[in-house]
Amino acid sequence: MIETEIRGLDDIKKYLEAIPDEAESVLRQSVNKAVQIAHREALIQISRRYTISMQNVEKEFKEISAKGGSIAARLESRGRPRGAMNFNVSPKEGNPSPAWTSKRGYATEILRGQFEDVSSDYFWIQLKGGHVHLARRSKEKKSVNGKEVSVNRYRVFRTVSTPQMLGNEEVSEKVTEVTKAALENIFSAAMERRLTR
Repeated sequence: MIETEIRGLDDIKKYLEAIPDEAESVLRQSVNKAVQIAHREALIQISRRYTISMQNVEKEFKEISAKGGSIAARLESRGRPRGAMNFNVSPKEGNPSPAWTSKRGYATEILRGQFEDVSSDYFWIQLKGGHVHLARRSKEKKSVNGKEVSVNRYRVFRTVSTPQMLGNEEVSEKVTEVTKAALENIFSAAMERRLTR
């Protein structure tokens, strides 16, 4: 989650002290515009650091605007860890056929430049929702009528979620830096326009 904060922004504090009612209204509008900039910047920074497209994470972001007497706004993200299909996996040609596996295993690149080997125990599987994932069979013990039996389960190869990507230190620092600079610039320009009307 990224929040726009007004602490330490000297121009904003100066205007809030001089003309509080006018400045608060302008600040609320400025904060909402800054959250939109944070949203765009988060998509850019995630796609620079992870091998996932902006379109794949876009739908998992939500802008919470400042409303009423509040001057706080935030950018939230949600979602579960994603399947390998969303990132660089080789070999992978388009949508791999369910049940197909690579005899030599796979190479995954989730974070750009960091490769991980995945064993040939994994194969492509299509889940009920239609999504294709890398998975492997796993035997688990289950109690049935007081007896332990072995049951086959599928273990999907998981990576990172959108909140984890947004929380990446480099991503969040850059998004916060860009958002704070944008907020101060938008607010100062809007106040200058109001004062010179």
